[in-house]
Formats: sequence, structure tokens, C-alpha cells
Amino acid sequence: MKNIKTTCLAPLIFIASLTSACNQEQPKVQSGKVVPTIVKICYVAVDESDTVLLTITDQRKSIEGNLTFNYTNGVTHKGTLKGLMHGDTLLADYNFTTGDGKWRRNPVALLKRNGRLILGVGIMETAWGRNYFAKSQPIDYDKGRFIFKEVNCELK
Repeated sequence: MKNIKTTCLAPLIFIASLTSACNQEQPKVQSGKVVPTIVKICYVAVDESDTVLLTITDQRKSIEGNLTFNYTNGVTHKGTLKGLMHGDTLLADYNFTTGDGKWRRNPVALLKRNGRLILGVGIMETAWGRNYFAKSQPIDYDKGRFIFKEVNCELK
């Protein structure tokens, strides 16, 4: 009797484990390497009449995307964002063109808090022609004027 129960249960357990494994998202494998899952997320921030659009592709730690600032005075800064997640903070380089067509690069810090992203404000320093946040001063997220809300990517 004991052998009959074990014999009947073994195939059921095996089938249940296969079904469970099939329902889980499996990592993609290409050329023997695991390819990270890419997630596209869109955000909008509005401060008075100024609007910022952010679209990122999240590959776990590595983040890439597009960031566009549209100011009321007609100035637009449009460019790409590339950086890394450090806990709940995205530290990235923002490569953009100004309204007069000049190319610039600035650091950007975004803090994820309560399902939103807050653009941090910090003291900038320049070394070897590159801007970066001063290590001696913390980035202030309470003074950030742009707070991003997630939106449907098809609507923006």
C-alpha cells in the first residue's frame, strides 16, 4: 500500500513542479549568457508650466533612456540618460543639446520614493571638462522641483 501511494504521488509532484516552473518568468539565454529582462517605464514631471518627460529602459541595475526638459520660455533640452541604480537612487549622465544646438553633459540623480522619482539638486564641480556632483555636499532631494509620476508610455 505504501509503494502504491509513493508511485502515484511521484508523477503528480513532478507534473506540479513542471507546471510551476513554466509559469515563472525564465531569464533569456543568448550565446550561453543570461540576457537581462528589459522593462520600459515612462514618467512625467510638471512644475508650474515647465514639463519634463523621462523614458527609461531598466535592465535591473543598468538604466538608459531619454530625458526632455520643456521650459515655459521656449527652451528645450533633449537628450539621453545612462547610469546605474545604487539602491533606490539612479546616478546617471545626461547628454543633451541645448536650444542653440550645443552639446552638454551633466550628472543627474533621481531618488525613488513612494513610487515616484525625485530629481535631486546638488553642488556641481568641474574637472577635466566634466561636470559632477561635489562629493563634499550631499544631493538634496527635498529641494528638487521635478517629481516624476509614472505614466502609460502610449499616452505621453
